[in-house]
Amino acid sequence: MRILRERVWQLCGFSWSRIRINIDTTVKTVYGSQQGARKGHNPAHRGKEGLRPILAFIEETHEYLLGKLRRGTTVDGKEAAVFIADIRHQLPGCVQEVLIRADGEFLSWDSVQAAMKAGFDFIIANRGGTPVFDPGNWYRPWKRQSIEFNSCFYQPMDWGMPCRFVAMWIPKAEKTGSDQPQQCLLFEDDQYT
Repeated sequence: MRILRERVWQLCGFSWSRIRINIDTTVKTVYGSQQGARKGHNPAHRGKEGLRPILAFIEETHEYLLGKLRRGTTVDGKEAAVFIADIRHQLPGCVQEVLIRADGEFLSWDSVQAAMKAGFDFIIANRGGTPVFDPGNWYRPWKRQSIEFNSCFYQPMDWGMPCRFVAMWIPKAEKTGSDQPQQCLLFEDDQYT
């Protein structure tokens, strides 16, 4: 597939040296008794069995890069690391830099280590970590947007080294109208998600 993709890119005139790869899982609900189906995270049909494939797409071309059909449970760190390591073998030769974007299911030391070993940059969502951010370091990269960022180096338990964690504050939409109770916010953090 790597050679075929490289030939197609040459015919189309594509020669990206830096690409972004989006990795995500999805749930495919199954009906009946199918091999590999498990009860897991299935928001549309809670409690039903399903399969949970992992899919990777190249952002610039919107093409499918790599995937794996798997049982319906959450991806563990070792499985995510193997998947990330396989990405390098699927890329055309012109690609020198890769930015991987994945959801929090891929946040583990195994997957981070696999991305660093392959030489990939990565952004992995995190909702469960507890890094300590300096309250004086919030900054706004765009003057017209009210989104603020902060970063720190943090080493979760069982990780081999500290990594950079970035937090983003997005202001909550203010509701207007007379039906809204007049309640003051107790903490400044209540204004943001």
